[in-house]
Amino acid sequence: MKVKIITKKFEKINKSLLTKIAKQVLKIFNQEKAQISISVFFATSEEIEHINKETRNIDSPTDVLSFRLVENEKNLPLTKENFVLDFDHFTKTINLGDIFICPEIAEKQAPEFNNSKHREMLELFIHGMLHLLGCDHHKEQETKIMKDYENQMMQFLDKKKIF
Repeated sequence: MKVKIITKKFEKINKSLLTKIAKQVLKIFNQEKAQISISVFFATSEEIEHINKETRNIDSPTDVLSFRLVENEKNLPLTKENFVLDFDHFTKTINLGDIFICPEIAEKQAPEFNNSKHREMLELFIHGMLHLLGCDHHKEQETKIMKDYENQMMQFLDKKKIF
């Protein structure tokens, strides 16, 4: 399994921890052979509001946005062999997509979920990654599936004492 995390804008978050979390998410999806990269951007509330308006026509800030670059409805292994056109020969990965996280909003909402800002940002990363892998929460059944994956990941964070 190969996971490359590319972060944009400085935020005190450990890239190796994001990589470990990403690998665990991939494991839950039976994607142990995945060769992926994910870009993670840290945006101000003004920046994320602008992106939200431009992409979703919602004129308000949000905590996390994800933009999937690879469709994988059949849940094929995310490898060069299955995604020849999406494979980047320089990074030797498939760029799964972009995740935008707003640290300001994460910090504001963290107490509501009994989280530290750090833990809340990790949970937002997980939520964003699940979207990149095709999960959604527009319908009740989709929401249930996504919540199940999130709960598995929360157990992983708790077991590893990641707060």
